Amino acid sequence: RRVHGDTFVSCFSSMSFNNARRSTLGGVTASTANSRASLGPSRVSNKPMERQPSLGRTSIGGGGRQSIGGARLSMGVGRQSMGPGRPSTSGPSRRSSAYGAKNTSGKLADPRPLTDKGFQNACMKHLIRFLAVHDYDHSISLKVLTQPTAKEFFNILQFLLRMIDPHFTLGPNPQEEIPVVLKRLNYPFTLNKSVFASVGAPTSWPHLLGVLSWLAELLTYDEEVLRVNNSSSFDDKGLQDSKMLFDYLSKAYGRWLAGDDSFTLVEDDLAMQFEARNQAVESEIDQLRDQQRALKREIEHLKSNASSLGGLREKKQILQSDLEKFSNLMVSLKKHKQGLEKKLNEKQTDVETKERELLSLQHEKVMLTRQRDSQELTPEDVERMRQEKHMLEESLREVTAKKEEVQKSVWEIEMKLAKKAEDMERAVRAYNNGAEKLHLIPLGAKNSEGVDYELSLNLQAARPEQILRTDFKSLIKPALRKLKDGFVEKIRGIHGEVMALQEELDRAEEMRSDKQSQLCELENRLKKFESMYRTEQEAMAASLQEKRDEAESIEQEVQQMKLSGGKNLSKSQATLVALKSEFEQLQKRLEMERQTARDIIAMDIDLLANHKGGVQEILDQLLAKLTQVKKLTAEESPLVMPAPAVV
Repeated sequence: RRVHGDTFVSCFSSMSFNNARRSTLGGVTASTANSRASLGPSRVSNKPMERQPSLGRTSIGGGGRQSIGGARLSMGVGRQSMGPGRPSTSGPSRRSSAYGAKNTSGKLADPRPLTDKGFQNACMKHLIRFLAVHDYDHSISLKVLTQPTAKEFFNILQFLLRMIDPHFTLGPNPQEEIPVVLKRLNYPFTLNKSVFASVGAPTSWPHLLGVLSWLAELLTYDEEVLRVNNSSSFDDKGLQDSKMLFDYLSKAYGRWLAGDDSFTLVEDDLAMQFEARNQAVESEIDQLRDQQRALKREIEHLKSNASSLGGLREKKQILQSDLEKFSNLMVSLKKHKQGLEKKLNEKQTDVETKERELLSLQHEKVMLTRQRDSQELTPEDVERMRQEKHMLEESLREVTAKKEEVQKSVWEIEMKLAKKAEDMERAVRAYNNGAEKLHLIPLGAKNSEGVDYELSLNLQAARPEQILRTDFKSLIKPALRKLKDGFVEKIRGIHGEVMALQEELDRAEEMRSDKQSQLCELENRLKKFESMYRTEQEAMAASLQEKRDEAESIEQEVQQMKLSGGKNLSKSQATLVALKSEFEQLQKRLEMERQTARDIIAMDIDLLANHKGGVQEILDQLLAKLTQVKKLTAEESPLVMPAPAVV
């Protein structure tokens, strides 16, 4: 059974059980038989060693979580502390044992229901599951564990202990060695040596099954601790602080348990970890800033560069055209390959025929040799046969020499034919490419007019005039000549239209220059009107200012006259009314002249804008028409194509 995780984590962090499980358990000696070794540090105490029940948290052995103020379990797996416990804050009355009370003999009683069949079955199933997962190298089942033999028990025990110490091996006297090993592993209960003498006995096996189950649970917990420590649970940046604080508390608690109340080294280590992490964060920030600057430069570079979509599309069209050409070339090469394969098959057939003839001749030679050996010959016959043989050899050499000369001449002729065929293929490809550019092929092209201008070779033809599958002289050449004459006529007509348009463009250019001069004159007139308007406006403003000054002086005189007396009051009032009337007339005349000047200027500006817009519209129409004519001329102009060589 497992205990609360925080109890085991704190104990295991302080003792480094992961390193302890790699230590050698060792054999049994006289010094270790009566000793009780601990894999972890215990709380240092100056009091004499005295065996006391544990008052702290419980471990694998069972029991609930006890007072946190009690004594520490040194192994985290149920070992009782050899030293005196720390006094509990809750008082001495709360002392209790994690595994139950001591019996009358002073030994700690096992609180687990070892004799219960259900508990035994659960322990056996857990043990089988653990052994199967860890590749136990012997057969294991409930039947084997119900009443095992001593050999089977020792095999399972040795397998579990080797998971703690890979070099551990049971000696010749395991009854003496196993209790010492269990003490070293801090097994909380004492086993008699008699239980190892009869392993499968009903009184012995439950206790031994409890030992195996305890070891399996201990190893399971150790693996879980390793998995938690090695897992990515603390890998996230949000949990790094918790991991560092956890390590700091574990080390500080371990030093406190060892009796050292100075935590300077642990605090310095924690400060160094934070400093290293700060440096790593600063380095990461610098890297991110560099990446940001690089991305900004790349964005600016992309914004400054013009789009290459048009060039890529043009390149795509060129590649597609090359792909079609290569496809046509592959088709012609495949046809050529088929012809060569056919010739090769014919040659192989000839070779096989010659070989059969050679075999028949060799057989005939053997028969003749046997016949010669069987018949009786005179010296004259032998001489005559020798002379005939010599003559035949001479004729054979002559025939062989002639054959070699003929083969050489045949090879030369074939090489010339192959070269001619390649030249013809190049000429046909050049013709087809030119025809494709002129929109003559395929059959439904723009300028084909129902004539199939495409040429293809038939290198397997028996006659020279059959090499071209299409009759070039009688079909294609007259059609091309007719097409050329039509294009020439079109070019002449278009040339006349271009000349007419050019003349019209020249006339329009002359009109534009005339209108431009008129525009300059109108602008000059506009400038003169503006100058006259400003001059008159300034004169009117000066006259108006004079009238205002005169009116003010008259008012002052009136005031003076009112002050001096009312002798000439009526006369002054009449003069004042006349002056006011004259002033109003001057204002009205000035406003009328100003409105007239505005109307003249607005009318001139409208005439100028309309004239300029009409000239620009005429020029745009002429330029568009000229561009269209030039484009039509460029599209319908034929290219001079070389006629393909005909063998």
